[in-house]
Amino acid sequence: MKIRKKDNILSSTKKTNINTLLMSLSLILLGLSIYTFSHDIIGGIIIVFSVYLAIIGLNQIFTKIILYDKELEVISFFHKISLEKKSIEKVTWEKGGGVLVQLSNDSWVTIPDLGNSQSVCNSIKAWVKKPNN
Repeated sequence: MKIRKKDNILSSTKKTNINTLLMSLSLILLGLSIYTFSHDIIGGIIIVFSVYLAIIGLNQIFTKIILYDKELEVISFFHKISLEKKSIEKVTWEKGGGVLVQLSNDSWVTIPDLGNSQSVCNSIKAWVKKPNN
């Protein structure tokens, strides 16, 4: 995970992005080769699965968390979440599951995993404690 202090954006590392895309690309090529040489259903299944992984990889690449002065915003291909700073009560993380944010109305919001949930959690905790300018 990298944090660019200039604009307070949290996003996944280039290494994570490249690994995800290379894995998806290799599975697509494997599926195409199996399907081409044998016309077997297994090749088709591998192709569908690898396209699904490629979509997840692209979502991972373009998912980012922006920490504004009074608002936290999560942007990805499939959804956009905005949380006010004053409504955040607690921030915690779980391995492989992303960051969990408890709001003042006792509801929980899951922020997607950017590769290192603990770092994202610590960054958000520090941002919540920081006084507004």
